[in-house]
Amino acid sequence: MHLDPTRKVIPEYIERFLNESEHGVVLFSFGSLIRTATLPKYKEDIIVNALSKLKQRVIWKYEDSAEEGNLTGNILRVRWLPQYELLQHNKVFAFIAHGGLLGMTEAVSA
Repeated sequence: MHLDPTRKVIPEYIERFLNESEHGVVLFSFGSLIRTATLPKYKEDIIVNALSKLKQRVIWKYEDSAEEGNLTGNILRVRWLPQYELLQHNKVFAFIAHGGLLGMTEAVSA
């Protein structure tokens, strides 16, 4: 099965972002098949505008981000993330995804 019992380590900069979150974290990832970094600029701006209005912090899997992510307001864009481990983190309470089988399996299992 897809779920690996071996826990991946959450990078320190992501762990710090999670732990410093006062109102929790929303995980935003469209997996590996949909590259959000290739969205037209106007669509990206719409997403950023909507997410920036949340009181929660947001971790966004964004392929063209810096090695340790790009922080803009409440949004941390990261190139890679240990999705399953983040879904199990007590600060993550919402998951925005494209609805693929693997991500949904991880979300249900978490």
